[in-house]
Amino acid sequence: MPNALEKLMQEASADPEKRDAFFKELLQSELYILSEASPEDEGEWESDEGDELAIVQHELDDGSIFIPVFTSLDELQDTVPDEAAYTALPGQALIELLKGSMIIINPANDASVQLDEEAIEYLLTL
Repeated sequence: MPNALEKLMQEASADPEKRDAFFKELLQSELYILSEASPEDEGEWESDEGDELAIVQHELDDGSIFIPVFTSLDELQDTVPDEAAYTALPGQALIELLKGSMIIINPANDASVQLDEEAIEYLLTL
C-alpha cells in the first residue's frame, strides 16, 4: 500500500502542478538508500560524528552514475529482492548529503523521478 509520499509521487507524475507538494513531502519523509555493510554491521545503529557512509551507486546505459533512493522499505525490497544493506535518513538530510549527484527515486517504479544537480538545488530552496 503506497504511503503519502508515494501517492504524491504518482499524482506529480501526472500533474506537474503537484511537483512542489511532492518535493516538500520528500524533504519531510524518511528515505532509504542502499549502503555497503559487512555482516558484523547488521542491525540498527546510530552514527557518530565523523562516521562515513558508503552509498551504493549504479550506472545508466549512457554511463552516467546515479544513486537509487527509495520512498519506503517496501519499495526498496520490491526493487532489490535479495537482502541488501540499507540506511534510512530524513529526506532533507539525505538530499543535502547527495548534492552534486544524480538520484533516481524508486528507480523500478513507473513513476520514478530523476533529479539531477540542478533539480536537487531547486528542491533545497523549497
